[in-house]
Amino acid sequence: MERSPNDLKLVADPVSHISISGFHGAREVVEHLDTAATQNELNGGRRGPSLGTLLLGAVIGAALMYILDPAQGSSRRALARDKAGNLARSLTA
Repeated sequence: MERSPNDLKLVADPVSHISISGFHGAREVVEHLDTAATQNELNGGRRGPSLGTLLLGAVIGAALMYILDPAQGSSRRALARDKAGNLARSLTA
């Protein structure tokens, strides 16, 4: 998007420690906006997490909720511990 210095007057600098006055002239603001990278460019062209990543996060979250459930989680953990012990004994025997 092409801007001209006449479009803007003085703009307060949100990062005022960069300039002494805290204000930039219109020409500086336009040059900065024209050369600034977009968020999409900063992300390397990616728009966000893939569907697989989102599904994996949902599965992990559901599994944690199931195991760490305050009402029945302790019995589920005990059952998993018993099954793991039985599997380990059957593999070594």
